[in-house]
Amino acid sequence: MEKFDRYAFAEQAILMFLAALAIVTGLMMLSTPDFVVLHSHTYNYLSQLITVEIWAWLFILNGILYVIAMLINDELKAKMVLFIIAGTIGTALWFLFATAGYEAIRSSTSYGRSYVIGVFNLLTAFVGGVELWRSVKKKST
Repeated sequence: MEKFDRYAFAEQAILMFLAALAIVTGLMMLSTPDFVVLHSHTYNYLSQLITVEIWAWLFILNGILYVIAMLINDELKAKMVLFIIAGTIGTALWFLFATAGYEAIRSSTSYGRSYVIGVFNLLTAFVGGVELWRSVKKKST
């Protein structure tokens, strides 16, 4: 019987969380009625950059990139490249979302969790880049 690897399990759990959170956030943005969007300061700030529908599809794309990265074989460089791409996109999306929400409310800490999720995305991109660099360095020596 194979030994339980808690680090691999934790990595997969975090990636599943980030993927599910991004996909659900995107789907909620797509299914939100227009009257909610019109009266939401957060969506108003977000829509000043690009439309809410494009924000939703970017969140969904971010989640799908994480899912694809989880399904790819661990030996491939493509997995780490996808981690870098998904982590970078996720970091930008969640930081912009949190900033728009914080600016709209100004006194709430509820958008602090979006900053934390952005940090997790940044760490995912960083770890993916470090692993890719290590694998390239090992093959060159």
